[in-house]
Amino acid sequence: MSSEQENNYDVIIIGSGISGLTCASLLASLYHKRVLVLEQHGKLGGFTHTFKRRVKYEWDVGLHYVGSLQQGEPIRAVFDFITRGHVHWQKMPDPYDVFVYPDLTFPLHEGEENVKRDLIHLFPNEARSIRRYFHDLHRAVGWSSRYIMGLLLPSWMKGFSALLSKPGSMRATALTADYLNRYFHDDRLKAILASQWGDYGLPPGQSAFVVHAMIALHYINGAFYPLGGARKIAESIVPVVEEAGGALLVRHRVTEILMDGKTVTGIRCVKKQGGDLREKEFNAKIVISAIGALSTYRNLIPPAIAAPRLKELEKLPAGISSVSLYIGLKDDPATIGWNGENYWLFDDFDHDKLFAGRNELLQGKVSILYLSFPSKKNPEATAHTMEILAFIDYQPFNAWAGQQVKNRDEDYQQLKEKIARTMIAYVESRFTGFEALIDFYELGTPLTVEHYTAHPDGIIYGIPATPGRFHTGSIGFRTPVKNLYLTGSDTSGHGIAGAMMSGVLTTAMINGLPGQLIKIFSQAQKYHSRLKEKHADH
Repeated sequence: MSSEQENNYDVIIIGSGISGLTCASLLASLYHKRVLVLEQHGKLGGFTHTFKRRVKYEWDVGLHYVGSLQQGEPIRAVFDFITRGHVHWQKMPDPYDVFVYPDLTFPLHEGEENVKRDLIHLFPNEARSIRRYFHDLHRAVGWSSRYIMGLLLPSWMKGFSALLSKPGSMRATALTADYLNRYFHDDRLKAILASQWGDYGLPPGQSAFVVHAMIALHYINGAFYPLGGARKIAESIVPVVEEAGGALLVRHRVTEILMDGKTVTGIRCVKKQGGDLREKEFNAKIVISAIGALSTYRNLIPPAIAAPRLKELEKLPAGISSVSLYIGLKDDPATIGWNGENYWLFDDFDHDKLFAGRNELLQGKVSILYLSFPSKKNPEATAHTMEILAFIDYQPFNAWAGQQVKNRDEDYQQLKEKIARTMIAYVESRFTGFEALIDFYELGTPLTVEHYTAHPDGIIYGIPATPGRFHTGSIGFRTPVKNLYLTGSDTSGHGIAGAMMSGVLTTAMINGLPGQLIKIFSQAQKYHSRLKEKHADH
């Protein structure tokens, strides 16, 4: 192959997170496109990659659980199709989430009727509102489907897009807290219903009800984890892309979108090799950015073109970051009662108060923690691990942003140690014996997220899920540059499944809606059905 051919592709995808990988797999397998995926990190997968310490300990960095993966579900069918069935999903325990408050623990069991039953048992006086709540969750998710379909339509159909999303928009885009306050009286019940807000990064007083509804129903029938860990997803997609003549390159940071007028022609990037940087160009008639709307408009598109979109996006609140404590355990966490379910630990029933106090972690005070156990979800794990996550702002870490990763000064190391010890002490206060299980720990900060994902300010959820997000014309799959498209959680739903479905929608839009969307789901369902039959035979 000539050097000219090596630099020319049908489609270039910037970023190897799940949305970009979904596009790559579908474009290669269904549309026979030669696809180039460029990743600035040394590993593929974005928030689905994993890392190891001391050889035996392995953690995921973003995939903690995925819902709606029962046999026959569209999300399961698409996952099977894009990975050629090489990712096997391990069912998590029932309950899969446990909400722990100062004087109340609520285990979240599988099945909508079971959750209704448990809630009504605890709050019999609010039974009618509880039943209404689940009805309204479904209505809000129905609205989200119409809203997203409107985003896929071309600009000349803007009026039709508005008609699609108008029915039910007021309730769907209301604050979650406003909905809960309107229909419920008991503050403990309101808190329980909103307990999974950490899955989309905003408390009830700031989040849109539709995002809350999407997450609540996504997990309502239980949760799953990939056997062998989240890295299996990227590993399974690589050969699909390569067999169609494509490539996936790490340590390639895209610095510019190349254009002829306002039409995309390719990208310019910097390849990191050892201590050297080498500039390269690749050509394609279609480019897909999977690195988020803000990063795309701020860094890759000329300011004169990006300015109107960027101005609107920057009016929205800043996204949130987190600290993650990765722990290697000496023994099975089941010895103190942890069997693989996630735990949400809250210091109060007022979620907005907890969120407002997130930076008190720097002074040794905990408001909210999330506990996850990769090794208990993955039977192939060689050693026991857990993760503890907490929300925090980027600003307190800004002083060390210019220092070299893994070589930041002693003040930074001391702050990390203080945060880690605070988190450990809090969990020990709730679960006696935990601290004695610890063999190793390492803390990742917002600077860690920023370095490895290139997300500005270490943001983990992209554009925040506020009501305002759904009233801006700057969020969508299309850009002002012809044949440059966006994909990922900024365009549709949050989380791994939301980003994956965005990849499906982006691919369908590029190839011609609505028929291509039907084609993708149809082919995915057929593949999934054949896979089920094959496994049944064995």
